[in-house]
Amino acid sequence: MIADELDLSSPVADESEAAPPAEPEEFESLMPHEAIALDGVLCCGQPLPRPRSDISGIALRPLITLARQVMDWTDPSGEEGKYLGDYRFLVLDTMTASGIGAFVKIWSEPFDELVVEVGPGDRDDAARQSFANRVQKSLYDRGFEIGGNGNNFRKSLPSLSKQDSPRVARELLAILMDVIGYDGRTDLAYKFEQASNLRAGHTVTGLSCSALQMLCNRWGLRSRIGAEEDNLLEAHDLHQDFQLNLFCPHPQRKGDFWEIHCVVFLDLTQEKAHALVSEVNGKPYLMKAFATSDLTDLTQRVRLSFGINLAGGVTLDHVRCEIVEFLEVVRRLRRKIGVT
Repeated sequence: MIADELDLSSPVADESEAAPPAEPEEFESLMPHEAIALDGVLCCGQPLPRPRSDISGIALRPLITLARQVMDWTDPSGEEGKYLGDYRFLVLDTMTASGIGAFVKIWSEPFDELVVEVGPGDRDDAARQSFANRVQKSLYDRGFEIGGNGNNFRKSLPSLSKQDSPRVARELLAILMDVIGYDGRTDLAYKFEQASNLRAGHTVTGLSCSALQMLCNRWGLRSRIGAEEDNLLEAHDLHQDFQLNLFCPHPQRKGDFWEIHCVVFLDLTQEKAHALVSEVNGKPYLMKAFATSDLTDLTQRVRLSFGINLAGGVTLDHVRCEIVEFLEVVRRLRRKIGVT
């Protein structure tokens, strides 16, 4: 499936042009949340066009190493989740014969899809739009479409491992030569970065619904985004169903929220519902209980709710501990009132 997604039918060079590259050299693993920025030139421009085999021979091996650096989120200590909140990207840019600055980019985050982007895409500038129109069909045939904040050509690939870096590198080089028209007469420059969405101290001030879903799944809490509301996660652990509601949109980051409300609904007899509401609201729990509605003459639904505020900056481990503690308190309350 990966081979189909990457369109490996368009080779960088045939067998007569270049032998398969050797295994790229090992690189030093990057520390979680460490800010890294590297730039350089993969292939220097020259007055006359270079043969494809020369470009491949010069650029492919280091490109495989760079792609592997972007895609490999393995922690040397073996502990999962240390890189959560980090991201990496690699940009390859060059100047076309018509003077248009073009680029190919990959973007990677832990446990997420690899995003491949080619630009420029839709632009108001006539010359850049003319370039986009020229490459559009070739990129659409490779599975790209216009999207993202920059309105460039982009597609997502399944979460890949470092073993897939040669395939990704070959596809990037094929796009540069076959679609953009890179022929070695200009520099092929690169820029690599690792950075973090976390603040100093490894804290977050907001989370999106998709990010919270990814975290829950990593924490062993099965979840899915609600069918009716895109700021609601329906989740469960080994013992009970619960909801995670996101409130207070972040003023600077679209899609992120400042508050998480953990919610459990319990359908109880009228007597047990009254006892539970009195127990929770009559003691210094941070959780609150609300009798929401009468289901029948004998039963009532109770809503247990607990809020987690992210606005001041909290660690991801704090968010996990708060959710787990809420679920444990609910279990203790259920046992106390005799609800299995």
